[in-house]
Amino acid sequence: MIKFFRNIRKSLLTENRFNKYLVYAIGEIVLVVIGILIALQINIWNESRKNKENIERILKEIQQDLLNDIQEFGLGYEWAKRVDSLNNLIIKKQINLKELNDNELSEIYNLGRRDYLLKLSDASYKLLVNQKDKIPNEYEGILRNLNSIYEEDSFFLSDKQNVISNFTQENDRKIHDNFDWILNTRNGKVDSTATSYILSTENRKQLMRFISLQNGKWDYVFRIRDKSVFCYLAIRHLLAQQGNLPKVLVDYGAPEKPSQNTYNQIFEYVNSDNEASYLLISKEYGQIVWQNLDEKANFYFKNILLKELKKDSLQFIAFPNYSLKFFRNSENKITHARGYTDGKPSIIYKAVNND
Repeated sequence: MIKFFRNIRKSLLTENRFNKYLVYAIGEIVLVVIGILIALQINIWNESRKNKENIERILKEIQQDLLNDIQEFGLGYEWAKRVDSLNNLIIKKQINLKELNDNELSEIYNLGRRDYLLKLSDASYKLLVNQKDKIPNEYEGILRNLNSIYEEDSFFLSDKQNVISNFTQENDRKIHDNFDWILNTRNGKVDSTATSYILSTENRKQLMRFISLQNGKWDYVFRIRDKSVFCYLAIRHLLAQQGNLPKVLVDYGAPEKPSQNTYNQIFEYVNSDNEASYLLISKEYGQIVWQNLDEKANFYFKNILLKELKKDSLQFIAFPNYSLKFFRNSENKITHARGYTDGKPSIIYKAVNND
């Protein structure tokens, strides 16, 4: 090809056809420039494709981290329920320590002195953040949702666990410094001094405080779990993943298929003090979400994942005993929604737009 163009140039110069040669030379330069531009564009496309594949690989790793955390939340909550049950037996003095086996005694002795520590799996998230300048536009939204979990919620969870840790350490130190019966606990022995302290007013007050701290922590964990489920499903939607949902999500109550109906409705809730709060029920990444629009609202969760039972009938995934039903007028416009707790009517939310 190069020899072909060289012969053309030589022929034009030999025949003294300079004007035509000049036109040819300009054309050849244009062709070279076009060739360079095409090569650059192809390179850009290839880099963009490779970058997108890398980001998608990281998102899939984040999905696995989310699943691991959701499963760990479940294990931790089972521990918390067990401890809560034992605490209540002590507080109500409905337990006979002499009837317990060694393992049960060990649990009793450690009440108020141990916690189930949770740490979010954030390695893949940090990898994504380190490459945030390379994230394609269509994935930027999910990064904001992940930020909410791994930056904001992780900080507050750590703070709540630090409060509990300070409490349990102080309680543990007080018992070791003041009570000799603690020396026999490893042998599963129970003496009257230990029984007296465990069932004492002082210890029962401590356990009530411990329960309060635990409740605050697990309320927050439920929030993180709900948002983690949403982020997993959002990534699944973005990556157009098919197949069955992981069992841990099915057990949680996550919808196996996105709703085909449209939801985009603002509601007003007026409390007993005549204060109005606003919320939006809409769809994001194929999922139905309750969004608190008022920072001063007395709703604990700002965003809550919902599941469609049927058209205009929704259920809170994190709180399956609570559901919502939309009501429409003769023009098929939503007029209000009613909340139901265990099937019984409760709060009414007034629709403030009918678009």
